[in-house]
Amino acid sequence: FGPMSAMRRSLEKFSILGLCLCSMSEAQWLDRRIEPRAPTSDRVRVFYGPALGSWWDATMRDVSSSGLKLEIPALVPLPKALTVLHVPDGEVFIVRAKWRNHDMIGCKIHQRHNLETETDPAFDALKVSWRSLKA
Repeated sequence: FGPMSAMRRSLEKFSILGLCLCSMSEAQWLDRRIEPRAPTSDRVRVFYGPALGSWWDATMRDVSSSGLKLEIPALVPLPKALTVLHVPDGEVFIVRAKWRNHDMIGCKIHQRHNLETETDPAFDALKVSWRSLKA
């Protein structure tokens, strides 16, 4: 029993209907990602546009050392280049959106910055936003 058994039963139903199925072993159905993802439901603010003048609140659903998944309404048109402020700890991710599926967006992390220690004046506006959000 379990998820693999349920999937196998579903595939058996398709084969009964005469549909063509790929032959995959149970091991091939397992997660084959290079890095582990850490599930989360943390609050983030996604900044974009000229001078990061536009933003939308979202939820981070998982994170790894090279990427993250965001939940943000599909009706929000977003560019590929995004700046994600992780509200709980003040970490900023400079990312590029790689895929979008309804309300989920997968992003590749290009840079990480911690607002607690960041001295670059380019991050001053983000620091102000972060302080007001965490208050």
